[in-house]
Amino acid sequence: MSEKEKINLLYIDDDRDEAISAYLEGDYQNNVYDVNYQEIDFGSNQDYESLLDSEKVTSANVILIDSRLFENDSIRDKGKFSGEEFRMILRKVFPFIEVLVISQNGENKEFEIIPKYRSGGSETSREYYDRVLKEKIDESIKRVKTFRNISKKLVNNKGIEKFLIEKTVDSLNGINDYEDFGIYHKKFAKIYNNKCAYCGALWGLLPVESFEVDHFLNIASFPDTTDGRIEAGKMINLVWSCISCNRGKRGITIKPPYDNLLNTDNGNIALIFKRDSDYYIRICDTYQDDEFIKKFYESLHLGYETRRLDYLALQLEGKYRNEKDENRRQKLGESLSLLLQKRNRIVNAGRSIQ
Repeated sequence: MSEKEKINLLYIDDDRDEAISAYLEGDYQNNVYDVNYQEIDFGSNQDYESLLDSEKVTSANVILIDSRLFENDSIRDKGKFSGEEFRMILRKVFPFIEVLVISQNGENKEFEIIPKYRSGGSETSREYYDRVLKEKIDESIKRVKTFRNISKKLVNNKGIEKFLIEKTVDSLNGINDYEDFGIYHKKFAKIYNNKCAYCGALWGLLPVESFEVDHFLNIASFPDTTDGRIEAGKMINLVWSCISCNRGKRGITIKPPYDNLLNTDNGNIALIFKRDSDYYIRICDTYQDDEFIKKFYESLHLGYETRRLDYLALQLEGKYRNEKDENRRQKLGESLSLLLQKRNRIVNAGRSIQ
């Protein structure tokens, strides 16, 4: 008899519900998979980064999380967020982890929130969760299995860049650049305010694996020697970039005067490209006919619709983070979620509207 495939199920709550805990640990049954159950008691001194750094989270396949991890407004600045908001954050960092949100406040179909059991009815807690929760968990596990099956095919696909395959498979296995990012990369990102130096996309709204350190002058610009490689890797030549911009400019050798005109550290690049009234990135009038500037612009896809949506998402995220009114904050969060969904649909469909 073959060994059952393993699924990691995690329950996160700041005030653990004993009925849920008992159901998941002892009553929930899945005859196809070996389900390993764990819990996180979320403390008031923690924030979303502590969850993203948690080994239990990164190794989970299915997460059940309470809708309101915090009820105390005094700890807002330490990272107050809802289960729905965490689901959105996690989707950016670990896109293959399934997240189910539960709430004591009843069902909310708009946000796909599952109501917690309330005593006093005709059902026991086990009967209730067998009815409303088991199917949701089983469906989530099926999606995880689908991702695993696709990843096996992906590994053998010679037409896709090996780097992208490794990133995808690592993410599926709970290995992510957020966890292994390192102090160096985090500090480097901070220098650029966590934004791509070329298009302005924000690390935090896009997945961590969508960003990397770029050689402003590509390695081909330096002698093919040890000294040349050392020179290419010096801090003065390194730039924080989204993967789209970095891969787009990979084959471009920047020579004078463009090494100065397109320099991201002295701000000159902002004189070459600007946002129009509809928030698209455009080439400034002075350089409209410059062939090299046009090649740079097109290679980095700076005119694409996704660049516009990234900018709008950045503005919404800032308003969301600073909003104190809970109702307005919720509306901003909903708008941000819809905007990111639209962006991802465009990316997934391979469309790039100029």
